[in-house]
Amino acid sequence: MKWTPRPDQLEAYNWAIGREASGLFAKPGNGKTAVTYAVMDRLRELGEFRRALVVVPLRPLYSTWPAECRKWDFDFKLGILHGTKKAKVAASRDWNVGLINPEGIDWISRGGTLPDGLDTLVVDEAYYFKNSQAQRFKTLRLLLPKFRNRIILDGHPESHGLEDLWSKVCILDGGKRLGSFISHFRREYMVNAAPPRAQYSDWQPAPGAREAVYKKISDICITIKSPRTEKPIINRIMVPMPSKMRDEYKRMENQFYAELASGTVTAANAGVKSMKLRQMTGGYVYGGGGKSDVIPVHTAKLDAAMDFVGELGSEALLIAVNFDHEANALRERIRKELRFDPPYFGGGGLKGTEAARAIDAWNAKKIPILIANPASAARGLNIQYGGSNVLWYSLTYNWGDYDQFNARVDRPGQTEAVTISKLIMEDSVDELVESVLDMRTDADKNLFTKMREYYEQNYRK
Repeated sequence: MKWTPRPDQLEAYNWAIGREASGLFAKPGNGKTAVTYAVMDRLRELGEFRRALVVVPLRPLYSTWPAECRKWDFDFKLGILHGTKKAKVAASRDWNVGLINPEGIDWISRGGTLPDGLDTLVVDEAYYFKNSQAQRFKTLRLLLPKFRNRIILDGHPESHGLEDLWSKVCILDGGKRLGSFISHFRREYMVNAAPPRAQYSDWQPAPGAREAVYKKISDICITIKSPRTEKPIINRIMVPMPSKMRDEYKRMENQFYAELASGTVTAANAGVKSMKLRQMTGGYVYGGGGKSDVIPVHTAKLDAAMDFVGELGSEALLIAVNFDHEANALRERIRKELRFDPPYFGGGGLKGTEAARAIDAWNAKKIPILIANPASAARGLNIQYGGSNVLWYSLTYNWGDYDQFNARVDRPGQTEAVTISKLIMEDSVDELVESVLDMRTDADKNLFTKMREYYEQNYRK
């Protein structure tokens, strides 16, 4: 379909046209990728675009960017600069938008060849370049003069504080506005709050620094922020199925759908088989030893969830899981990477007063991530004060649980635009579950019927 921008997207689009550098800041789901494609399309019409290098994390490199290009029918040819063939693709003239992950910049620093004819740079999730001392930032900075057009996209530009803005804005203007080096930025806008004779530095914004910095960058940065509406923003995050599980998954799925087509399987058995497929897409399945016997399958969804957490930065996030092992895996990963242990309630998580304390802390904005099982935590809770972002790690067939859980955040008292994000593994049962939810079906009553219908529509040849 043809891209039809919302008013806030149109504002950002018009803003970016005519500027050599634009920082587009927006929460996930607000359409940064589509705006960027539209800007590049217009620059091409004006004769100011030949080829773009888009630096984007691996998951959206393979899913979001290709999908958005197809969805809105933008006439770009994409080149995937990743994997063993990236050097061959880089040398090819068969594309005008090259997608490379941040680690690919490290590859360039080690002698990888930058493609010819580039004039536009897009950095999606500039979060990955916030460390001004990292080699990838230093390499990218050396490449900046090659690009006449520069765009950065970020869900939360101050993910760990004001200092994060320096490297991101430097990608846009080479250091013109906030200083050529991070040391210049610190002298101008920060103070060292570490105790006397401390062996470390604790740089904090000086009084009035934020306002001064925002004013400095106001001519090249804009926020895409949808107003609070009755309906939340729905954000589908597609996760490619790992090749190592594809054969086993497809064997189980084919058996499942074959039994559905035959009409001999009972609704109860269909639910059991479907649950096993859902467990596989989440990355872990129960073995024969009960719930304590959990077999790891892959980390694709876990990686996607952590990418999303990084994209949000310091914004609070409520994560929905359907199995205890999903919550356990998320908590372990978050503890390792973020040094924070997110509370988990519902399912086998916190109960009673402990759960109540976790909810109070969430509503008081004292914890950044809360994990919950909708089957036992979808109703009767007021958690709209702690954040406006919901991530479904795994979906439920139960429309009531799905709707009620989202309503815990999207309810009176919420002042921000609510974003409901869903991790959907491509070509998997996740798409079936999403279809059931889209039809607003009472899953307990119509699960079997809707599975049959979905099979007839999507799998019967």
